[in-house]
Amino acid sequence: MPSILPPYPFPWDPATATVPKDANPAPRQIRYYYFAYGSNLWLEQMHHRCPQYSYIGRGVLRGYNWVISKRGYANVIVSGDETEEEDPEELDTYGVVYTLTKSDMAVLDMYEGVDIKPVPAYVKVTMDIEMYEKGEGAELPCLVYVDPRTELGKVHEEYIGRINRGLEDAGLPETWVEKVIRKWIPKGVGVEELEEKSESEIEEKDVGERKDVGIKEV
Repeated sequence: MPSILPPYPFPWDPATATVPKDANPAPRQIRYYYFAYGSNLWLEQMHHRCPQYSYIGRGVLRGYNWVISKRGYANVIVSGDETEEEDPEELDTYGVVYTLTKSDMAVLDMYEGVDIKPVPAYVKVTMDIEMYEKGEGAELPCLVYVDPRTELGKVHEEYIGRINRGLEDAGLPETWVEKVIRKWIPKGVGVEELEEKSESEIEEKDVGERKDVGIKEV
């Protein structure tokens, strides 16, 4: 049985992460803040999955490490206590904040394996994301997908290229990328392979692997 995290202190709350009407570019449609830290950093993939998304900016989730889970995909886990040997920068996770419509989120739920039983591939939680480029104290309550399993693993080969494409698009702090992401994702690997495949082929393989691994682990 996989090691399962206890319930997060901030379960997903649509009301909390809803974009205020005065900040919503499409006020007739409810939108939600969403923090991406994995392959959804790749804008082409986001356009394919969530065509109504809007880009808000770069953000950071404090106190959570970026890792590759036992299932082979990105995850965030609670950082350990900081010591003199640890680099404080490695204790946080950088990513991108988007807004999603309700229909976008429903599609993303499918890709993230939210409904896999008995243990989902990812669970939906609400976390405060620091918008570090917008001034001190700027935070947004965002939807974050988190794998409830705590074990670490080896990255899926096809996932490497999508992460590398996402890093190219996102423009996250390079020192953080080198110290944290490059422990798991080799630079430049997999990008050319993506160009030889249609995105639909990649997506179908991705969803299939998520479902298969979810069933095998529980």
